[in-house]
Amino acid sequence: MSRSPRWKSPFDLIEGLDEAQKLAAKTEATAVVTAGAGAGKTRTLVGRYLHLVLEKNIPPESIVALTFTRKAAAEMATRLHEALTDCEMPMPDIAERLAQSHIQTLDSFCREIVAASAVRYGYTPEFAIDEELCRELAEKTAHRYVLAHMDEPGLSTLMDAFGFEDIVHHLFASFGIANIAPHWLGRHFCMASFQLAEAEFRRTGREVIDEASALVNELLACAASGQRSDFREGTRQAVALAGRLAETLQQVTDRDPPDYRPLKDFVELFQDPAWKVDLKKVARSDPAEQRIKELFQALFRDEARQGREKWQFIRKFSELADFECFLPEYREAMNHLDRYADTLCEEKRRANVMDFKDLGLLAEDILKQDDEVRREWARRFSHILIDEFQDNNSLQKRILMLLSLKEHPRNSSDIEEGKLFFVGDEKQSIYLFRGADVSVFRLLADELGAAPMRLQRNYRSSKKLIHFFNEAFARILQPEDPESPCSFEAVYVPMEAPAEPVAPVAPAEPGAAEFPSRIEYHLVSGFLAEEHLTESLQAEEPGTFLDRDESQAFRIAQWIRDALESPNPLMVHRDKVLVPAGYGDIAILMRSSSKQYLLEKYLRMLGIPFIAEAGSALFSEQPSNDLYYMLRLLLDDQDLFATAAVLRSPLCRISNEGYVSILARRLSLGDIQRELASGSEVLKSLSENDIEALKRFSALYGELGARADHMPLMDIVNLMWDRGYLGLFLVSDPQRHPYLDHWHALRALASKVESEGGGISHLCEALRNYMQGRRTFDTGRMPHAREEGVRLMTVHKSKGLEFPVVIIPWMESQAGGYAQDYWGVLDVPETARAMALPQGYPAPQCFTVDIGFHDRQDGGSNFLQTHARTLREKKEKAETRRLLYVACTRAIDHLVFFGSEPPRNFASDSFHRYLFDSTDTAFLDPAARTGGTAKLPEHLESLQLVVHPLATDAEVSSASRQNARLHSGALDIAKIAREYELAEVMDLSRPSLRIAVSELDPEALPHIRMHTEEVFKPAIMPDKLAAAESPPNSSPDPALFGTLVHELFEFLVSGRPLERYRPSDSIARGLAPFPDIVEQACELLKPLLESPFWRQASEGRTPRPEFPFLLSAGRFTLEGRMDMLLEGPETILILDLKTDRQIVPARHAAQLAVYRYAAKLLYPGRTVKAGLLYLFAGLVSWIEGEVGESDLLSWCKARRTS
Repeated sequence: MSRSPRWKSPFDLIEGLDEAQKLAAKTEATAVVTAGAGAGKTRTLVGRYLHLVLEKNIPPESIVALTFTRKAAAEMATRLHEALTDCEMPMPDIAERLAQSHIQTLDSFCREIVAASAVRYGYTPEFAIDEELCRELAEKTAHRYVLAHMDEPGLSTLMDAFGFEDIVHHLFASFGIANIAPHWLGRHFCMASFQLAEAEFRRTGREVIDEASALVNELLACAASGQRSDFREGTRQAVALAGRLAETLQQVTDRDPPDYRPLKDFVELFQDPAWKVDLKKVARSDPAEQRIKELFQALFRDEARQGREKWQFIRKFSELADFECFLPEYREAMNHLDRYADTLCEEKRRANVMDFKDLGLLAEDILKQDDEVRREWARRFSHILIDEFQDNNSLQKRILMLLSLKEHPRNSSDIEEGKLFFVGDEKQSIYLFRGADVSVFRLLADELGAAPMRLQRNYRSSKKLIHFFNEAFARILQPEDPESPCSFEAVYVPMEAPAEPVAPVAPAEPGAAEFPSRIEYHLVSGFLAEEHLTESLQAEEPGTFLDRDESQAFRIAQWIRDALESPNPLMVHRDKVLVPAGYGDIAILMRSSSKQYLLEKYLRMLGIPFIAEAGSALFSEQPSNDLYYMLRLLLDDQDLFATAAVLRSPLCRISNEGYVSILARRLSLGDIQRELASGSEVLKSLSENDIEALKRFSALYGELGARADHMPLMDIVNLMWDRGYLGLFLVSDPQRHPYLDHWHALRALASKVESEGGGISHLCEALRNYMQGRRTFDTGRMPHAREEGVRLMTVHKSKGLEFPVVIIPWMESQAGGYAQDYWGVLDVPETARAMALPQGYPAPQCFTVDIGFHDRQDGGSNFLQTHARTLREKKEKAETRRLLYVACTRAIDHLVFFGSEPPRNFASDSFHRYLFDSTDTAFLDPAARTGGTAKLPEHLESLQLVVHPLATDAEVSSASRQNARLHSGALDIAKIAREYELAEVMDLSRPSLRIAVSELDPEALPHIRMHTEEVFKPAIMPDKLAAAESPPNSSPDPALFGTLVHELFEFLVSGRPLERYRPSDSIARGLAPFPDIVEQACELLKPLLESPFWRQASEGRTPRPEFPFLLSAGRFTLEGRMDMLLEGPETILILDLKTDRQIVPARHAAQLAVYRYAAKLLYPGRTVKAGLLYLFAGLVSWIEGEVGESDLLSWCKARRTS
């Protein structure tokens, strides 16, 4: 039965908005709308769009709606289309025009602006967006630049302080990745930043000196008013030291600008024991002496250090003096960053590549520098709607302001009234690591002179949850100074529940006034005594306790299973009806994915289906480590660390005694293999089992090593799975079954690296990046057994989503903290910018650089850098509070927290600390641990605390066995047996004899003929190959050069840029004496790839390089690999690349004929054409004649006989 339309007409959606939503949607003014969680911001945006189109007659083409993600843009477009068509009076004509409208991300909009003006920056309009390539270019350019200039002023000092690697990665590369865009070329932004930093240094220095001078002068005036001869010893010491400080401060201020270097002498004097001030020897009854003591303490002692004596101004004096000395080096360091920026801009321009940061910066530069272009873009759109603006920053704000300026603006804020419509929520700003600045949205209404509008009614969550949010987050999000909150602190405004419940209670509960949401905190405690374990565990052997993280992951899986599979299952709302919850109704929202692998492990163990949004956690466990260290050994059999790791892996499984014996002798795998071959006495102390284990592993390594240079990466992984018995090891134990899916990920990764032209070293590097968290694996490439299951994702991924049940794990954990880069960004007021720089001088931000040598043990640094880092840390802590808010407000019906009780206190930046407003465990008294009532804070009165003991391995095994029993009946063994009997399986009665096609005798098929034609002009001649840079009388091995050409051809045909190509390990080693060989290979291939022949051959066909096949001929199997197969709908084209100096097509005719025969079998009904492509001559020799199975069988028999 068809569903009835949702509305009578699209106008009903506008009128169906609540009062606050309708007021915002219909406003005529510039609007800044704060929409809290579940407040219907998308509905309001859709209402605004429909109001403009239907009631104000604004063409859809004149409206641009910008979102933070593509998913949000797609959702908005879908909702608009449904509003216009899913009604009794549809408007299909307007709905069709939506396809031409601008509903897109801000990044894609900026790309349109940049593409239209790309040539002015040396780019083509078809430039690529590749974050990873831009990162690689920044790192490589940084490495080359620092290596070339490391002894120059500005860099040499930093090199002495931090070392080469840190300067490359944590200063130059990270600075380039985060800041440098194509428009930096020749603009000297860093030198402009230096001027700002120097002015800020002078300003801050004056403040410090003025503050210190005021205290010193008051202290000396107080001393002058008393009788110095009567002062106690401590007071006289304080007055004398203050007098010396007054003289020093006078020396500083006598110069213009002030010279802070004399402060260093005073710091040394202060630290001299002869000038020690004993404040205990101060008269308590004398008011003058007591005042002198107070002023001295205000000068030097920092009471904020919680009882630890710390001299306040001494640190500041030292930093000012150090920075004054460093200023010339600082200037040179910023000059180096400018030169590096120019080099990096040139590299990115040559590669015709940008990242998303570049799009925004270039879009602003284009609109700011070319007023005609700005006016052209501004005329296109009469209204701009912006969603999730709290996740943007001042750059995006400036772009939107430029697009909203009047035709001839009086100033930079003279915008068209009513053109801008911002929607956001400062409490949901959680993308600081991407450059988001919550203060931009917070201050936006005042800056634009717009009346702030608020959507406070939460249509998502139950009334009980809304009450909990209001009580908890009024406390959690309270600014440190409520009277004067910082611009980066969100201010909480209470939510309102809708007048009518969103999802009415089911008929089964007619008297219920409020849905009974579960709001629980499950705490795993390591302090529970063994007698408090459950009786069922005491009856058995309790076993060994798991650690806190493992226990918590198990308790989460246990809670989910019990909540859904108990006789009284958890109830949730679905389509406004109460139903038992399913696994797809639950989301586990993590602060980071670092412990996700534990959740996956225990969810699999208990048979709970799940879908993981990020796969980086897969690389934290055993299978990834086994593969990674085996690959390291294939690259270097002297790698001691990899040897140690593999010896204890399932690949070898040596005993503990044997392991210790080998490590004590520091034997590498190469050493072990030599000892095994020679039968020396070194390994005689090992047991027979250990010797056999080493021999088996050595044989596996030998097999892998012999094939590694030419075997596809997928085959290497499969060989380890089969011959290394990793598959058997994992399958044989149900507790290891969670690792089976890891091999799907590893195979997918190997396939990806191989498709990009990578070898073993590249797969090893990729694994290391995933294992260290530098990259995130896309689990979309992994097969999922179930389409529905518990969702595992980070809080950031959950933005814009909602779930009936939300679980927030690891409440006790905190994030990694501030990245230790040696540069920072300092907030400099616009007034200070105007005073420091000439009018119109460019300076996007005020950058600082760590000076490196100041008091490292006490965390000291360039004091501007210290201020930048301190500000960043404060912003991160404020964002952590907002992250908890976002996680909690995804919940519709139930909210469950999980945490572990730490040995001492909770982390200061943990979710638990902010939820409980405390780091201690005082609320959890012994009674609470054993089932009593905990003393929870007043704002958590709705929270139910449940305490669990650590899990034991016996408990886990019991749960795993129970799950196996519950699901063992799901398999119909008889049915599987019948299907197996009917299935076509390979006849293994006679072993198949495999022969490589490359072994085919050229004379085996004499009736095959060839005809040759010229298809392009070659670029280089064979005799010029590698002549320029090669050693005297030498040239590269022809076979190795041919392999390089084939590998490079496959790489380039896939559409990847040359800059990303890296030769495989065997090629790189063999061609090391010829540094220009890759460029020559590229020069050889270039005429082909640019020729009309190649364009015609590849047009409409899918390239399949290195196309493998197996061909059956009786009991023989022919194995081959075609250099290039171009698959078209009607024609298959096979090209076999040749770098031979001599043109002898007959030598390869038989081999090519087999290729064509195999392709005809694989693609029946299509025309197959095959030819030899001679790159040095620009010739193609096409095959003529056919072969059949009888020809192949005859040749195979002859080959076998010989």
